[in-house]
Amino acid sequence: MPNSLGPTALRRLQILAASSATLVYGWWFTDRQPFSANALIDFLISVGVLIAVAVARRQRSAPRTPDRPTREASRFRAAVVVWSAVGAVVVGWELIAFRSLPRSAHPTISSLIESSEQYHVARLGLFAVWIALGWTLAS
Repeated sequence: MPNSLGPTALRRLQILAASSATLVYGWWFTDRQPFSANALIDFLISVGVLIAVAVARRQRSAPRTPDRPTREASRFRAAVVVWSAVGAVVVGWELIAFRSLPRSAHPTISSLIESSEQYHVARLGLFAVWIALGWTLAS
C-alpha cells in the first residue's frame, strides 16, 4: 500500500502522536506519589525507553558528513554566556531566598511551585513545560 501522506503531513502526524503520547504518559506519571519507589521505577523505565528511541532515531538519521564540533557552531559563546547567566541568577535567587527571613517574604522557586502542585492539571502543565524545555535544549 503506497503512502498517501506527504513528508510534511507524515512528520506533523508523528509529532502529534508523540505529543499526545507524552501528555497521556504525563497525566499518568504526575498522578504517582512523589518521591515513592513506584514513581522512581516508572521514571527510570520511561528514561530507558526515551534513550532507546533517541539512539534509534539518531542512527536512522545519521548525517553523511560529520557536523562541525559544537564549539565551532555560530553563537556558541553567546549561548554559553546566556545560559551561565541564567543558571547563576537561578542559583543566586535560591540561595538568597533560602537564607533570608522571614521565609514567607522570600520564597524559593520550589515554594512558589509547591502551592500549585496540589492540582493534577497544574502538575501536568509543569511536566509539559519541563519536557518542552528539555526538548528545546536537546535539539
